[in-house]
Amino acid sequence: MKKLLLFLIALTFLAVSCSSSKKAENDADILPDEDAVDEDSSEEEQLEDDEESSAPDEDLPLEEALCKPNPCKNMEHSNGTCEFDGDKSYVCHCEEGFYWEDYRCTGPCDGDPCKDVAHSTGCYAIDRETYSCKCEENYFWEEGKCFDPCDDDPCPAHSTCYSGWHYGEIYYDCLCKDNYFEADDSCVSPCDPNPCQGISNSTGKCEAKNKNDYSCVCNENYVFSKGQGCISPCDGNPCAGRENSTGICLTISESSYSCSCQDGFGWSGASEGCTSIPECSSSNTELCKDSSSGIMWSSLSEDGAMPGYPEFDPSLVTFTQAGNYCKNLKQGGFTDWRLPTIDELRTLVVNCPKVESGGACKVSESTNCLSLSCYSEENCVCQGENDYAVFSKFGYEQYGLYWSSSAKTENGEKFVWGLLMTGDAALVTADPEEDYLAQARCVRK
Repeated sequence: MKKLLLFLIALTFLAVSCSSSKKAENDADILPDEDAVDEDSSEEEQLEDDEESSAPDEDLPLEEALCKPNPCKNMEHSNGTCEFDGDKSYVCHCEEGFYWEDYRCTGPCDGDPCKDVAHSTGCYAIDRETYSCKCEENYFWEEGKCFDPCDDDPCPAHSTCYSGWHYGEIYYDCLCKDNYFEADDSCVSPCDPNPCQGISNSTGKCEAKNKNDYSCVCNENYVFSKGQGCISPCDGNPCAGRENSTGICLTISESSYSCSCQDGFGWSGASEGCTSIPECSSSNTELCKDSSSGIMWSSLSEDGAMPGYPEFDPSLVTFTQAGNYCKNLKQGGFTDWRLPTIDELRTLVVNCPKVESGGACKVSESTNCLSLSCYSEENCVCQGENDYAVFSKFGYEQYGLYWSSSAKTENGEKFVWGLLMTGDAALVTADPEEDYLAQARCVRK
């Protein structure tokens, strides 16, 4: 009985062991190998890492993440600026004349197609596909080259060619050189050949007045007369031995002369000779001397500023004409005339102490105060009671606006001081380059 019991226990144990062994085998068929699990896990993690590295930084907005790092920084023809284009992409800003296309800066000037073009200074992009070459001064881009119509020498002899661009067309113009004048399709001159060569008392220089007339430049104290050459009314010296004359003769014109006079005397013409110079006053408005200032004044300018406009007073001249008038003036036997300074003009003022010489008005060349800040209406203007108020030593008949030589440039603008005496006494300024008209009296001491 005891043996039977032990047999049943052993049989039961064997059955349990077999059952456990089969379950273990079945479980082995279901569970993966540990090495296989580890290998599959690594591949999945790597894939996730790659996806994360190629995607924009999730911590930055897309428009910023696309330009970091900056793909435009070293790109050819890009100025290095990167910008989000609103379509999950970026745009690089390009240099002038280049355009963003296919992720690069390109344009018709790419490769510089103008580098071998004669007289070109570079390429200029008109649009994405069209260019023109920039050309040197006086050259113009036409038919694939830099062109100057003057290169073909289209102008006649004794002329200069000038080219330009006008209303979309290239043009040229022929201008005759100095001393030559246009005649049909040529440039002609009465000085070619030179008719002044060999003329007595001539420098040999010819000056053309027009295409038919000329004059010869003569030696000092000689003037040119057509058909007579260089002549002088001083030949034989008509001034020698004349009373109060220094004996020096000055040629005025072909038939007129003046004699240089001793101090205190002036030339009054061939019939009167050297006479005492009168004191400046309302009755002496021609050549005169102001004893209070020691200044000698000429008569009014007579050149006339506007030829062909007789309604203008012939004594009115531009600033340039005023200077030339005094420089070339031969009056009273004197040749050293000049335009007065503003200080000298102010010595002519009467009945207005603040504008008179040494008055409250600060405008003065002698004190180097010619700026506009030196002027004030309070100190530099006297208003007359009517249009006939007298503020000049020369009286009402010699009223007007007078030029001075005192000039100043401020802030790039040049101006000249003048003195107005027309019912008022006032210092004024004018642009010397414009055609302003005023009178001129010349001075000497």
